[in-house]
Amino acid sequence: MATTGQIVGRALAMARKGLAESDAKIWEEDVWRLVLPAYQKLGMVVAEDPKRRGILTLPYDITLTAGVQDLSGAGFNALLREGLCYSSFFDGEDANQIRPYIFKERWQELLRWLNPEYGYYALRNDSIITRQRGVEDLNAALTGTPGNPAKLFAPSVPTASVPVDLEDEATVILAAMAIASADQIAAQIL
Repeated sequence: MATTGQIVGRALAMARKGLAESDAKIWEEDVWRLVLPAYQKLGMVVAEDPKRRGILTLPYDITLTAGVQDLSGAGFNALLREGLCYSSFFDGEDANQIRPYIFKERWQELLRWLNPEYGYYALRNDSIITRQRGVEDLNAALTGTPGNPAKLFAPSVPTASVPVDLEDEATVILAAMAIASADQIAAQIL
């Protein structure tokens, strides 16, 4: 595993192509600001590939209150919200649950009729909302609370280090973003 500092160092060397910092116009502090967007891009690239999806998939304990879990806490910092469509959600107390809940891109879909044999979940603002399996009453659609703790297995972004299988890809993505950023700044100056 490479640390984020090592990835930044490699990306700087790649982006500068052997030039000095002042000649390349690619500054280390600018590259550090690009780490999170680069890691988010890496997370989505990996999440979209079924063969590699598991590399950055992490388990999250979900404690629902009235069918909702706020994701703004520190325990969810690595969660790739854009990648929730590639996640799996399991009710902690439903012994008859055969399949994971089905993710819905639009949370409003949980308010219309859906096959009650399945549970459903969606992202609304920065919260996961659920519709429990077996719920047919639209007025009660979001009040059912799956067993606590429920489990979410979801794509995530690297935090302190990058898995060995993704080091080169993370370096290339970060270097490309650094070059693009430097080019944008240069274009604004001219």
